Amino acid sequence: MLNSLINVCPFAEPSDNCILKPYRNGGYKNSKQFTKSEASQIMISHNNCVNKRNLKISFDFLPSVDEKLTEREKTVAEFILNYYDDKRIADELNISQHTANNHRKNIYRKLKVTNVLKLFKMFGKFKKN
Repeated sequence: MLNSLINVCPFAEPSDNCILKPYRNGGYKNSKQFTKSEASQIMISHNNCVNKRNLKISFDFLPSVDEKLTEREKTVAEFILNYYDDKRIADELNISQHTANNHRKNIYRKLKVTNVLKLFKMFGKFKKN
């Protein structure tokens, strides 16, 4: 049962209530009291899951790409390759969503790509953070 609970949590931040709260509610048919070691195991697994979701990938640009993009466009490209949407990019860079979308369009136009998969091919190797 523990293994099935580990991947259930939809929350971004881990907490005691994250996984355990629903199972303390007597209204559930499968209400279960966890031991401290079981709860600890669930929380450790959940923290690892959250850390993986929040992992940011960095890239080394190929020389041909490096010359074509401005520094801001390179920054936006890294966000795009980390699956950020325009709203999240705008929040991270303190710019408007429209500006983030314009950067995306300019990157695609300059590199002659039409989607993120093609954008991945324009980059060299991954950098370790």
